[in-house]
Amino acid sequence: MYLSTLRSIIMASNPKVTAERRELALEGLVQIWKLPGIVTEMYLNYDCDVNCSNLLEDTVDTLQKVASPDPEITPMNILAFNAMMFVIDEIESRCRQRIATPPQSLPENVAEVSQTTPGPESSQPFRLLRVRVSSDLPTHEQLLAAKHKKLILMSGAEKFNEKPTKGIQFLQEEGLLSTPLDSTEVAMFLRNNSRLDKKMIGEYLSNRKNLEILDAFVKSFDFSNKRIDLALRAYLESFRLPGEAPLIDNLIQAFADHWHKSTGEPFANSGAAFTLAYAVIMLNTDQHNTNAKKQNVPMTETDFIRNLRGVNSGENFDQEMLTSIYNAIRSEEIVMPAEQSGIVRENYLWKVLLGRSATSEGNYLHASNGMLDHELFQILAKGPIVQTLCMLWDPLIDPKALQRILHGFKKCVMIGFHYNMTDTVDSYLNTLSKFVPLISNYDHQYVAGIFGRDNKGQLALRTYFLLIRRYCNTIRDAWKNLCTCLLGLYNANLLPNKLLEIDDIIEGTVSIEIKSRETRRSDTGFIYSLFNIISSSDYQLSPEELDAARSCVQECGIEELLNESKFMRAEALIEFVKAIVEISPLPEGSEVTEYSKSVTVFFMGLLSKIIIQNGERASLILPVAKDHLLSLILDASANNEYYLLDRSVNVLLRLAICLISKEELTSAVLHSLGVLLQIKATSLERVSKPIIWGLYELLKAGSSFVKEDGDWVVLFTLLECAGAGASLPKIIKPTGSFQDQNEERRNHETGQESDKGYTSDSELYSLEQKKTISSPRDIDSRFVNIFKMSNRRLDGSWQRGRNRITPNSFTLCKSV
Repeated sequence: MYLSTLRSIIMASNPKVTAERRELALEGLVQIWKLPGIVTEMYLNYDCDVNCSNLLEDTVDTLQKVASPDPEITPMNILAFNAMMFVIDEIESRCRQRIATPPQSLPENVAEVSQTTPGPESSQPFRLLRVRVSSDLPTHEQLLAAKHKKLILMSGAEKFNEKPTKGIQFLQEEGLLSTPLDSTEVAMFLRNNSRLDKKMIGEYLSNRKNLEILDAFVKSFDFSNKRIDLALRAYLESFRLPGEAPLIDNLIQAFADHWHKSTGEPFANSGAAFTLAYAVIMLNTDQHNTNAKKQNVPMTETDFIRNLRGVNSGENFDQEMLTSIYNAIRSEEIVMPAEQSGIVRENYLWKVLLGRSATSEGNYLHASNGMLDHELFQILAKGPIVQTLCMLWDPLIDPKALQRILHGFKKCVMIGFHYNMTDTVDSYLNTLSKFVPLISNYDHQYVAGIFGRDNKGQLALRTYFLLIRRYCNTIRDAWKNLCTCLLGLYNANLLPNKLLEIDDIIEGTVSIEIKSRETRRSDTGFIYSLFNIISSSDYQLSPEELDAARSCVQECGIEELLNESKFMRAEALIEFVKAIVEISPLPEGSEVTEYSKSVTVFFMGLLSKIIIQNGERASLILPVAKDHLLSLILDASANNEYYLLDRSVNVLLRLAICLISKEELTSAVLHSLGVLLQIKATSLERVSKPIIWGLYELLKAGSSFVKEDGDWVVLFTLLECAGAGASLPKIIKPTGSFQDQNEERRNHETGQESDKGYTSDSELYSLEQKKTISSPRDIDSRFVNIFKMSNRRLDGSWQRGRNRITPNSFTLCKSV
């Protein structure tokens, strides 16, 4: 009640509630909030109690609303924000302690070590709890069950308030009410659920179809030794009487019967009790209904007694009792306290609380700090904290205050990592990435200039990549935003040179030429053109801004992130690769631009670096990357995009050279080279030189790993077509995935035809060309002739000082 009153004062919109009063109420709430273990106990005793409100969630919601600036930051905003961050600081420090040290036994009256100063370097002695920890604390499973039951009851109450039978049916379906209905169960549900509409309870009980439930409901009250007006007052507080007289008669008759038996039958019969109860209701209306007072003079005590003469089976009721009843009703109206406000409602709630305290429900549980950190963080992290951090970020300028916001992100991500809450980690990282001003629609100098002079954006970017590198194993969906961020840095020409290089079979590595993003048709309006002229065309990037921007990006350690990918968990690595593939555009007709091609090549280079770094477990990520790469090659050939084709072929060959030594990948890697026989003849001629040199490097590095005849067929056919100018096979429809190729291969070996609608590499080459290779001598002879012809096809410009290819150059490869 006290905390609820404080919250109502804090959120009051009444002008009579001054700002000073609201601030005092907030300070009082924060002081209670910081008591050792109080937040845990609020969740344990209220949020996990099916009959209580979600006190902790409501308090957090209040703090979040107060912490939001509107529009300027006030002391109340900071006070509420610090209150929420206090809990986050405590949880984070305990998480670090669990990681750093094994759990140790503590004295019974001592909580876990708690730090009030943010950061792992701070320390504080053991802090005593207010009281000893309760010995009968529920288990984690019991708390989850209670929370689940509470959610079902809340949903059931909402449905009941719409239509009672609908709510009862829902609870039966969820298993909280038995089928067929147990009258006692339903009666206790109606009595103990404070979320039910009192009017709907009255309508449900007064229905003649529910007489058994009404009887059980009335019998749930203990009326022994209670005067009839006091019993009636307690009875009528639990529901609202309907407006129709027959329905009221049903409810009062059930009350009168039960009261008469509970009190030892003080009247001649239950009919006399019914009449007296009805008279009390009429007296209450006469004395307190304003409309009745206007029409009639209020009933006096004499009138009340006279009206009840002879109704007790011809006898009169005790006059002293009637006088006491009259005075009690006149001085205190029988009302529905739950629908009242002010002192009436508070007195009613206090009386209910005292009643609960006398039962087993009144047992207040004391818990230690850290017992329910995971549950507390879920409540804070699912919305209130991140919303508050975002709202405070924009108006803040002070570096210390900004660091406090970023510390909040660090702590929340660390806690999410500790509890393996991937959704939470993704959410916070995605939110933090939005603080980085990397606009992609304008000239790269303009974007770099904006970023170079935005200290807030630089702080956010450093923190973002720090968290990405530190907690990469828990990241799933946030990889997409990371790729978007990398694209923004690429557009601004701020990435390190190493990331702007891609493998080349002949040259080793070549630099990716950054192309400016073309203006889209939708962006050619007058406003856009005017803004572009003012902001972009005439913008001169100063050396200081460029140095600041590049220094910030260098500190982010993006290269290290790629190098450290070999230490990532498999799930995180696969999602990273999927994100890169998803953001890489495929060449599709008129949509292909110089900019889109350069972006595709950039991400293709990143993909290649990651696969090479993860050579020992490339089988996890190669299927996704391989399908993307083969699609690029086929699409680039179909659209005559020779730059994309050349880069894609170089990457494919480089991956094949690096991975051929992995026995589980050898056949799959060599089969993937078959895509080069599916491109157009003119396209193959364009990339024949890197293919020839790549195959030379491939055989020199891993010829001993090539075991299957079909794999050799792929290699020799490529050498014939690319190096010796032979015609391409007449086939081939696009290859499928790794799994498709393996299945086709198995079908071919067992004589079964594939129903996939196309022929795989191994099937085609084995069927059409295997007959020409009948012995190792045939292989040697064909091998030499191919390279004699390919040697004549190489011009001096491609040689670039390298030794010419001769049969003697392949002595190592022929040894297979």
